Amino acid sequence: AAPSNGAAPSNGAAPGNGAVSEDGEALARLFVNAGKRHGVTREALAQAFTSSGIEPRRVRMHHTYGLVDVPRECADEAVAALTGSELAGRTLNVELAREQPAAA
Repeated sequence: AAPSNGAAPSNGAAPGNGAVSEDGEALARLFVNAGKRHGVTREALAQAFTSSGIEPRRVRMHHTYGLVDVPRECADEAVAALTGSELAGRTLNVELAREQPAAA
């Protein structure tokens, strides 16, 4: 996230998909096509990542999707491991989250 003083993020990440954890670890944000309305809980989504050997740093659930922050070096591995897997009866599609366009 960008510092509140308006300066650009110092982690060199692409806008919208770069974050740095409190301990300075570079993170990637992943979009998962399963959310609360599909019966997927934060805990279940975190467990799906952990079971694949990837320790999520932050999991946020929305109505129709989830966002998971993982160490940047694990992002490609997480996408490959979880895309096509099943959670709560739903086949997952996992991809790098894209920045939302600004409202007009």
